[in-house]
Amino acid sequence: MGNKAMTRDQIRTILNDITGQRPERDDCPVVMSSLHQLEFVFAIEDALEFRFEVPEDVSWTSVNDVARWLESKGELQGT
Repeated sequence: MGNKAMTRDQIRTILNDITGQRPERDDCPVVMSSLHQLEFVFAIEDALEFRFEVPEDVSWTSVNDVARWLESKGELQGT
């Protein structure tokens, strides 16, 4: 991905790859097992080329939660 910021669509794709489901809306909670949550965090860190470490106590439940975190880091592309 280079030094480019992530998009909401990339977040959705990662969720789909890990859970096999794509959220209907960005504010819909995504239910994940502990293993899926761990895979998701690693996938986000990998996509960001480990420029930022996701905190252990992250409480993401939707695409919007992840997008807000990315935006706070200057890593969200688009709206």
